[in-house]
Amino acid sequence: MKKLISTLMAFSLTLTSMVALSSNATIYIYDSEQDSIPEGYSPIDADIARRYFSHWSGVEKYDRFYSNEDASHLIASRQLNSIVVFNLADGASIKDVREAVWAYCRENGTDLKYTAEKRVLYGLVEEDYEYEIYTYGQGSLGEAEYGVRINDAKNICKILKEKNLISGFKYVNRTQKMYFDAEETEYPLTTCIMQSSDAKKFFILKDYVTANVVDCEVRVEELGVNCMRVQFIPPNENASVEEIMDFAATINEACGDYICHGTYTSPASLNVADNANIDMYNAVLGDANCDGFVTIADSTLILQSLTNKDEYSLTEQGKYNADVYGNLDGISASDALEIQKLDAKVIDNFE
Repeated sequence: MKKLISTLMAFSLTLTSMVALSSNATIYIYDSEQDSIPEGYSPIDADIARRYFSHWSGVEKYDRFYSNEDASHLIASRQLNSIVVFNLADGASIKDVREAVWAYCRENGTDLKYTAEKRVLYGLVEEDYEYEIYTYGQGSLGEAEYGVRINDAKNICKILKEKNLISGFKYVNRTQKMYFDAEETEYPLTTCIMQSSDAKKFFILKDYVTANVVDCEVRVEELGVNCMRVQFIPPNENASVEEIMDFAATINEACGDYICHGTYTSPASLNVADNANIDMYNAVLGDANCDGFVTIADSTLILQSLTNKDEYSLTEQGKYNADVYGNLDGISASDALEIQKLDAKVIDNFE
């Protein structure tokens, strides 16, 4: 009786929460708005950053930019196509997996076609996995829209586990990041390195900028034989990184040339990075807090994260585990209610 009363009270609280939460109170796996900001960095307006990096071929594909406080280090990031990495079970063959994946695509009429092969590229993500599932014959290599759909990955994992074909299965959400270092100056984003022999060009440029762009201070520093550093100083000495970047972009656009180019690709750049991969093979559905169990605590965490995601956040694995109502359509109060039903033995499993 006590168990029933506590269960009814929990249901009542959840239903109250569901009414209180708006229809927008949903958390999605790999929501770009919830991506963690690199430590020590702040986000930069993407349109301003693309203007500054307009000389960089492919910059339009990047949608997130970050800078440290003094703009001496910058990061550009974009989503790549997601893949699945897996290992074969003893006695299974890649041919068996491939045929199961193809059958899934045929029977479900998926808009993307998947295949399974031995991995070619190592040193990128999840090196302990020997095989991968990816999209083929559609779109360009690396484009995010042609990645493996997460709900397809979940369904394929279930099929392969039931057939005892795999011993591990991870969904890999990939990002491409470019790292930039800058000249060690007070205003690295508005710096220009010139040959002393270009002195005539410099004075023409200086006059043009101050007359047509903005009346600003221009500093010149001799760096040695036949080399000088030119800096255009923003009028606002307390300008933010975004304002300085916008100022530099304006100079470049006005001059029709990439004049302010104090940044260069860092040797530490990583081409591909994994972003909080999801272990689907070992996932415990309902385990929002990833402690290995499904309890009321998981339901509580979901409701807390829906109302205060800054203080009560879910990991990507936790989001996947928590999304038990529907087919990975986002975490909502409905998922919290399903977990409470399971805990109270009202239901035996998640449909």
